[in-house]
Amino acid sequence: MDDVQLIAIGCPHLTPKEMHDIAGMLKGKQKRNKDVEIWFCTSESVRAQCPEDVAEMERFGPVLADTCMVVAPIEGVFQRTATNSAKAGNYLPTLCSQKVKFAEISDLLKVIE
Repeated sequence: MDDVQLIAIGCPHLTPKEMHDIAGMLKGKQKRNKDVEIWFCTSESVRAQCPEDVAEMERFGPVLADTCMVVAPIEGVFQRTATNSAKAGNYLPTLCSQKVKFAEISDLLKVIE
């Protein structure tokens, strides 16, 4: 993941269980690579249900509600995005001019170790 600029997780939006699992993976860790942004996407209702998980996740990057990295203005800001989402992997190259890497969430979050 050394050449990735953005890690985008949550396409489709993260569920409460996924939020809790991710927060658990992040707990007690620090972001090691400050040059890589991490975005988490979920719905406003899930965000409201998971305030402790959101607080943990926001130590690493924004928890965006009711939007998706695919429609975010990332073109020209980032060129290389990593995601766990086949949906995002399909749309990011065509809609956002991104080179895309795929990995499991646990592998994507190794940037924090």
